[in-house]
Amino acid sequence: MIRNMAQDNDTLVTARFGATVTTGLESIAQDEIRQKLQIEASILKGRIVFETSRPIGDILKLKTINNLFVIIHDEVFTDEQMPTESKYLEPLLMEIGERCDWRVGLLKWKEASGFERCDIDKMLTKDTDLKEVQPKFRVSSNRYGLKHTFTSPDICSTFGHVIDTKFGWPIRMKDYDLEVYANFSDNYLCVCISLTPGCLASGHIKEFGLTTLRAVYCYAMLKLAKVETGDIVLDPMAGTGAISVETCYAWLDDEFHAFAMAGELQEIPLGKCSANLNIDLHGRRPPSDKMRLDVTKMPIRDNCVDVIISDLPFGRRHGSKRGNKTLYPALLRSMGRVARLNTGRAVLLTQDKHAIQLASAANRDLWIERSFSHVKVGNLHCYFYIFQRNETKFSHDKESDEQPKRADQKLRKVATNNKC
Repeated sequence: MIRNMAQDNDTLVTARFGATVTTGLESIAQDEIRQKLQIEASILKGRIVFETSRPIGDILKLKTINNLFVIIHDEVFTDEQMPTESKYLEPLLMEIGERCDWRVGLLKWKEASGFERCDIDKMLTKDTDLKEVQPKFRVSSNRYGLKHTFTSPDICSTFGHVIDTKFGWPIRMKDYDLEVYANFSDNYLCVCISLTPGCLASGHIKEFGLTTLRAVYCYAMLKLAKVETGDIVLDPMAGTGAISVETCYAWLDDEFHAFAMAGELQEIPLGKCSANLNIDLHGRRPPSDKMRLDVTKMPIRDNCVDVIISDLPFGRRHGSKRGNKTLYPALLRSMGRVARLNTGRAVLLTQDKHAIQLASAANRDLWIERSFSHVKVGNLHCYFYIFQRNETKFSHDKESDEQPKRADQKLRKVATNNKC
């Protein structure tokens, strides 16, 4: 019983954590941490830092982070303190090794990994007889900046030697138990221990397509749309249904209870979408449905959809940039017909900035463009566009149907004149 109480106290130790976040989603990750962990987090480019005593299991449930680390030391050096040659790196890292809070870091790592071969005291004891039970480790490094006189491999080998000298842990490049990071960014050093063996944002997709969207982007779009309980959430270009699947899992996690509707024109992706939406968790089946439809002529009655979220074709693997200039205005107009007046909103992800701006200009009578933000999807620079449906009723006459085409022709003419 005393041992169990000690373990409970260990899990309540406050530690600083760092998490990698997709560039462009840092503020969404900050909001999620504030909502789910009731703490504040600091934003850096591509990562987020926060301090908490919450169990690791609670942190790993966050949907906007990719990898999680526990920070055991960080420090900003002056130019005079930075090594002028690689041979001066070892004395500096020896000092850093002594300043690191290894006990807290290992407690959190042990909690996350479930490592049971030995306790913390044995890990922190240098004893050749304990090598068989101590964790196997390796050191990795990410280095940014132009002033460094040393390389990332220099940091890895030197700091690995520091840890080996201090604790005597066995070194393994593969099949390791523990990974220590020593990251240099200009004059800033951060030493941390990885708590996740792989990326957390893998999602719940079973059947993949050519351009299946990662779960972290799907969840971010749901947050940007401010989905609420009772909303109908439509993805009219669903593909394999990644956005609808994440809507269902938000229902299972009790974040909000919305109805997920997936639409897709092609038969093969629609079959994969059906398989992905076949979700049954302990007898709980979130409300969802799928249908075959053309996004420009949706078989859905007017003013009935609360939220439209979609990953539009970028014009690379699917479609073309030229085709997007006609497709985007037509689909935004069709979305304007089915969206609820005043409250309906749409969040669209695209790389084709010109085509979405053309579509926005062609449909100003139906949509208000609230905002757009940059996000990196792989190595591509993409954008989230957020639209709000206005109070104007959709007109079904021929004049309305011709508007997107005329706007396309007008903008092309302006672009041609500008080039001349």
